[in-house]
Amino acid sequence: MNANRVFLDTNLLVYMYADDDRRKQRLAMRAFVTHECVVSTQVLSEFCNVAHRKLRLPLEVIGRDIEEILRNCELFIIDAATIQHALILQGRYGYSYYDSQILAAAQESGCGQLFTEDLADGQRVGELTINNVFRE
Repeated sequence: MNANRVFLDTNLLVYMYADDDRRKQRLAMRAFVTHECVVSTQVLSEFCNVAHRKLRLPLEVIGRDIEEILRNCELFIIDAATIQHALILQGRYGYSYYDSQILAAAQESGCGQLFTEDLADGQRVGELTINNVFRE
């Protein structure tokens, strides 16, 4: 595991492109540009959904945002093994299936940290540490 290699949860990407919380936008951008970042196909799908439905961004803008994300992040493809791994993590840690899939992808991509505001800050899941970059 590489501590500087971080997996970004969907909420970090959403805050980067939303204008309603400048502090969180700044913190998300700093995480994005100062680390070796990984996102999964699940994270990009969730981002597209939130950007369109909640942020009301036009599809062409979302497409450009995705291109920017992929220029700066490695893409991890969710496969059958990741799905099985997520089920094991869900049973062990009690997170939702979708959160467990994020954890599984972060572990399988060799990240030392998962940046999110949704899970237990500081918790270790194997060698992966959950980090809430927004906590005060």
